[in-house]
Amino acid sequence: MDLSKKSIDIIGERLAKLDEAIFELEKTLKEYSLDKFIKETKIQHATIYELILGIEAICDIGGHILSYYFGRKSDTYKDIMKQLAETEVIPTSLYIKSEKMPDFRNLAIHVYLKIDEEIVYRDLPVSIKHFREYAKHFFKFIDEKSS
Repeated sequence: MDLSKKSIDIIGERLAKLDEAIFELEKTLKEYSLDKFIKETKIQHATIYELILGIEAICDIGGHILSYYFGRKSDTYKDIMKQLAETEVIPTSLYIKSEKMPDFRNLAIHVYLKIDEEIVYRDLPVSIKHFREYAKHFFKFIDEKSS
């Protein structure tokens, strides 16, 4: 297996994780109303976990692309997202719309403040949309590199 094929496989594995997160988040929206979501602590935690996994998948893919294809190192998830826009892997508009995702991930991981579950639920459609947009641009990048 050549190095480029291995890199594409790495990206593909992480895209599969992102797809799993999207699937679970969509399932939450279909199965739970806001009221039911607010009452179900386990579902809240599972949803937050899937959001974290999605953000981490995006940043893992992004970090790999930046390192492998552009020779760039990123110290933070925010920096990864910014550099993905700078290298035109993603459009700047997507970076601007989603630049707060790493903040949410850090908040959820480190529990600095209380997370507002109602906001999490109401923002799910937007989060899913952003996850899908990242996946679309990553697939496009892979297609260009494997051609």
